[in-house]
Amino acid sequence: MRGKLFKVALFMGVFGASAAPAQTRAQEAEHVVRGRVLDAQTGESLPSANIRIEGTYRGAITNADGDFEIALPELPAELLFRYIGYESARRTIAGRAEQYVEIRLQPTTYQMPEIVVTDENPAIGIMRCVIDRKQERRAALASYAAEAYTRFTVSNDTGIVAIVETLSDIFWDKERGMRELVKSRRQSSNIDEELTLDMPAVLLMANLYDDDIPMLDHNFPGVTHPNALNVYRFSLQGTRFLDDRLVYDVAVAPRSQLNVAFSGKISVLADECALLEVALEPGEAFLFPPPVTGVDLTLYQQYDAFEGSAWLPVDFRSDFELGISFGLFLSFPPFRARQISRITHYDLQAALPDSLYAKDKRLGIDQEAIAADTLLDRAGVAIPFDEPEQLAYAGIDSTLTLDKAFAPSGFATLFGSGASGDENETGIGFLGRISQPIPGIHTRLRFNRVEGFAPGLAVKIERERLKIEGHGRWSQARSSRELEQPWSYGTRGSVRLGSGKRKTLGVSYSDGIESRFGGEGGYQLTLSPSTLFSLLGSGDYSDYLRNRRVRAFGSYAISDRFDVALAASRETPRPVEAITAYDLLGKSGAPRPNPPVSDHRLHSVALTGSYFFFDIASDMVLVPRFSFGNANLEIEYGKLEGVENPYLRLGGDVFLNFDTFFSRRPLPNTLSVRVTGGTRFGDLPIHRFGRILGSIGSTRSFGALHTQTGRPYEGDQYVGFFWEHNFRTIPFELLGLRALAKRGYGVIVGGGHAYAQVSSSPLVARPDLHLSPERMHHEITVSLNGIAGFLRVFFARRLDKPDHSVGFGFGAAFL
Repeated sequence: MRGKLFKVALFMGVFGASAAPAQTRAQEAEHVVRGRVLDAQTGESLPSANIRIEGTYRGAITNADGDFEIALPELPAELLFRYIGYESARRTIAGRAEQYVEIRLQPTTYQMPEIVVTDENPAIGIMRCVIDRKQERRAALASYAAEAYTRFTVSNDTGIVAIVETLSDIFWDKERGMRELVKSRRQSSNIDEELTLDMPAVLLMANLYDDDIPMLDHNFPGVTHPNALNVYRFSLQGTRFLDDRLVYDVAVAPRSQLNVAFSGKISVLADECALLEVALEPGEAFLFPPPVTGVDLTLYQQYDAFEGSAWLPVDFRSDFELGISFGLFLSFPPFRARQISRITHYDLQAALPDSLYAKDKRLGIDQEAIAADTLLDRAGVAIPFDEPEQLAYAGIDSTLTLDKAFAPSGFATLFGSGASGDENETGIGFLGRISQPIPGIHTRLRFNRVEGFAPGLAVKIERERLKIEGHGRWSQARSSRELEQPWSYGTRGSVRLGSGKRKTLGVSYSDGIESRFGGEGGYQLTLSPSTLFSLLGSGDYSDYLRNRRVRAFGSYAISDRFDVALAASRETPRPVEAITAYDLLGKSGAPRPNPPVSDHRLHSVALTGSYFFFDIASDMVLVPRFSFGNANLEIEYGKLEGVENPYLRLGGDVFLNFDTFFSRRPLPNTLSVRVTGGTRFGDLPIHRFGRILGSIGSTRSFGALHTQTGRPYEGDQYVGFFWEHNFRTIPFELLGLRALAKRGYGVIVGGGHAYAQVSSSPLVARPDLHLSPERMHHEITVSLNGIAGFLRVFFARRLDKPDHSVGFGFGAAFL
């Protein structure tokens, strides 16, 4: 997880491809000039001052200390130094003796705009002109290329922990988009090369002049978007001069607090209606729920004219800070990252390499050039390090791995997260050692009304293609009864076949107590949920039987999302008696009896098809944007020995999740829908009944009925429909309760509708033990989500008869 979070911090500028297209034609510099740009009156350094070699499209920018370094292809050369609000300066470098220059720029007077009463805000006219002129310029630009240098500096709460530098060629085509060729990379010694092996640089920058600005895998409307006047509120703040040319300073803010957009300031060159500089940050609607405790992101960019008409970025800078915490449970050190990029050597209407575009690869890696590692060593290529970066680069210890730099703290580390004493191993934690005292051997504890306390062990052995598992447990309650077998045990083995390991063949054998709906559970968690709820007085949700089963199975993963499986089983089920109602709270009462099952031997064949997708919107995200869903269909044919007629059982389940409103937000509103159901032909044995989930105790979850607690509905024919719409923080934002919205509190409205039927059959005895509704069950639910970052409180009202319930569940605000 920390490796992924490091990438998030490293790629903080914009999380998705945007624009600062570029290309490289590296030449050996004949002469390198270094220097510093200062305020002539105060002597303070001017960071990100723009330096251009007159008559070329080559340039540089200053670092945070005002230092620069530029390679001159020939002498003499004239350098132009520019900084908004200052008079530009020129310096001619005549010979090789001039290796260091100090440039002092004179500030110009900042002027407040003259207030003139008109029918239109003056900033509206300014931005309308900027938007129109941009469209004209972009229409005339077919392609370009440039060279880009990018540096990422990542810090935690103690200082800089990693530095990565990249030199790239970037190619842009109006129709085919952008491509990047990485040709040199240099990084601090503590970074694993595999982490940055396929890492882009300029592809992760934003061109803030674009219509749409990708960030965190979502599109912000740019301040020069054709619809920007409807999205943003612009206001003229003042005027300055760039030499003798008028510059407008315009404040930017979203028109609606519900829409994701930027706020900040832009500078416009009046006579060109062109952006000179932007400083933007996400507006108030760009909210991140817990576990994100804070996100600060500021983006900076400057532009210059090329061939008199194309205004393109010459740099990109961003400052980013991210906090992630689950409170006392788990907390990470803050991620702080800074990106600085310089884009130069522009070539407009350039011929683009067909090799990159033909393969439709957005990123190319020149492995030979990177292995040579010489391009970034050339003087005049990199932006000089500022003083903290110099000290850090020289002093970063190669043993300061990223796992150590961003190691979490908190209660969860007891289970096994965090670096161990060996830098190549991960500690499993104190509680992790309890559940796994010996590598490969796991402890298991079960408690239910049939077995009582049942401690056991599970073993798993995995090799390249082979997987073998075994488990066994001993029932304290059953051992006290002479006629009952106190042991439950089983084993299964499988082998994966084919070049992609997509085919699996296996066999299994089990004999013991199992849940009538969940099957054999000896391989599950140390403490199963049913065990915890039973001990805490919520009752035993499941029904049980004893079963001896031999099973052969095979599966084929047709694709990453679709697989089919075929299984043949022979089972010998037997009913079991419920013998204990014990719980830790000392509640009295007799145990709920188990429905009897037919003890005829069962032979069955089942065909299953599953379609599944679970995607995170981007590998570089602060809060994961999950897109998920699944569809399952099962067809089973079976026959009980001694019973004349076979049965055919059909069952299916479909779950879908859709984005609905506010799609530009990092977390849009979503609608979740689940449909489940099944039927049968012939007489179905009880342990093949289907079920509609109810709630266990005070816990609630989607896909279960909230007003039906303690037991599920069950039957040989059943259907359920569940839905819920996640409005997230929007209701609180509309009510002006932004403090609640910032804490990640959200509102979810949903409902459940279900029916189950137990048909008359010679195989079904004592139907009163099978719970089914008198008629269709209808309920509606309202819940508050995101409490303490991961809890959800439900209130459910039944509609078909008087009933209601209150409960809680897990509900992370980002789901």
